[in-house]
Amino acid sequence: MKASVLGAGSWGTTLALILNENKHEVKCWSYEKKDINTIRESGENKRFLPGVKIPKTILFSDNLTESIHGAQVVVVAVPSHAVRSVVEKLGHEVNRNAIWISVAKGIENESFLRISQVIGQAGKIPGENLAVLSGPSHAEEVSRQVPTAIVAASTFKDTAVLVQNLFMLDLLQQLIKLKAK
Repeated sequence: MKASVLGAGSWGTTLALILNENKHEVKCWSYEKKDINTIRESGENKRFLPGVKIPKTILFSDNLTESIHGAQVVVVAVPSHAVRSVVEKLGHEVNRNAIWISVAKGIENESFLRISQVIGQAGKIPGENLAVLSGPSHAEEVSRQVPTAIVAASTFKDTAVLVQNLFMLDLLQQLIKLKAK
């Protein structure tokens, strides 16, 4: 699938790594052009995930519209206070048929809405295309493939299962292969 991750902080970058590992085509957006340039040049997100290598197959951009073009899955990993403005900036570019996944913590301060509700409202995304991905987990550990649990939730079971499958990594299989060597 074609996936877009909005937000290149520690969690957004980590989720981009997982999607890439699972053979999805991944674009990752950040409003920080300096961070994007550093990631492109060094092959790591030195600001948020120092030491974690980022493959060149993940495309990083500071162009929001370009980042979601053609995306079938959009992961919203910007801070909760910025979610509404980022989704609204997309305007007519919002693909309402894509699966939109909220990974931001908290609620919107002004409306007290959950972030998934803000995404739905700001982007006019139908409920069957909204999901939430949540810990307990830490991006730094997940990016280094430390086993953890993450919950995929939606009011629609098929959407939750799809999101679960997008991010499922078979670390046990990888560990068995390492021990066999």
